[in-house]
Amino acid sequence: LYAGEKFFGILDEGRLFFKTDAASAADYTARGMGAFTYESKGKLMTMSYHEVPPAVLENAPELTAWAQRAIQLAAAKPKQAKKK
Repeated sequence: LYAGEKFFGILDEGRLFFKTDAASAADYTARGMGAFTYESKGKLMTMSYHEVPPAVLENAPELTAWAQRAIQLAAAKPKQAKKK
């Protein structure tokens, strides 16, 4: 899912995942929701996206707030890799 050019969400097999950071991921994991994972070249990869809890999906104002937070994270400047 995109807001303009910002990639903030993933729909996968009927499940919705939003962009997270360390602070927001805690809100998802506290509700028992895990990170988005996929397999690549035989390795399990994890992305900074967490599944949206069912209770949030059923509450439009709360879903909107969670989506806006994910959009803000996606819009934030990415951290630059440290030079070695």
